[in-house]
Amino acid sequence: IAVKKLHKMLKDNDKEFKTEVNVISQTHHKNLVRPLGYCDEGEHRILVYELMSNGTLANFLFEDFKPKWNQSPDFLWKYYTKQK
Repeated sequence: IAVKKLHKMLKDNDKEFKTEVNVISQTHHKNLVRPLGYCDEGEHRILVYELMSNGTLANFLFEDFKPKWNQSPDFLWKYYTKQK
């Protein structure tokens, strides 16, 4: 499994978190990992997913190319055209 712990959320965001969990759990696609569960006790917000054996999407996209935060958004296009 893969566990993602979210930062502390305001109590007002509780309904938004539960809505997002419902939407994620109803979304099925071959390229998305399947959510297995969640925790919303007190201030804790944890999402549990099945483990993706090939690594993260970020590792796949940026294996040889690690963008800097100050780069413009067109870095993905440059990376994409470089791969062809």
